[in-house]
Amino acid sequence: MRFRCLSNEELKELDSELIQFLIVNNVYKEDWALLNQESPQKAKELIEMFSDVVLDKVYNKVSFLERQVPKQVCVCSLSDSIGEMITIEAIEDGVDLTKEEVIDECLLISPSKITIYHGKKAFNRTKADEVFLLLNHGFLVSNEERFKNISQHIIPST
Repeated sequence: MRFRCLSNEELKELDSELIQFLIVNNVYKEDWALLNQESPQKAKELIEMFSDVVLDKVYNKVSFLERQVPKQVCVCSLSDSIGEMITIEAIEDGVDLTKEEVIDECLLISPSKITIYHGKKAFNRTKADEVFLLLNHGFLVSNEERFKNISQHIIPST
C-alpha cells in the first residue's frame, strides 16, 4: 500500500466511485458481497488499491502546505516536481508563531526575534508521495494567499 486506507466515512462519500472501480476490476455487486465473506483479505487489498488511486489524485492537487507550532511556522509551495519551503523559527522564548499578529510583527518590526530559512528542492519521489510524507509530519493543506503573505517578506521581488 502506497498511502493509507480510506476510512469508512471516506469510503461512504466515494461509494459510486468505489463501485465503478470494482466494476473496472471485474468485481460486481454480488461478487463483492461474496468476496467480503469468503476472502476478506482480497477485499481489503481492493480497498487499499482504491484508496491509493483516490489519494494519489487528491495529493497531486495539493499546492500549498503549512505546519505551525509555537516556535516554528513552515509554509510550502509545491509544483509537480519542485517544492519551495519557508521556515520561520523563533529565537526568543515567549514568541508564539501560531498567532498571526506575532508573525507579522516579527517579519515587519522585530526580525531579530526570528530566523528565516528559505529553499527549493526537486522531489526525490512523486509529488503525491512528498505531500503524503509532509502530511504525516504534521503539515496541513494551506492556500496560495498564506504562502504569498509570508513569502513577500522573505523573497525579493523580481
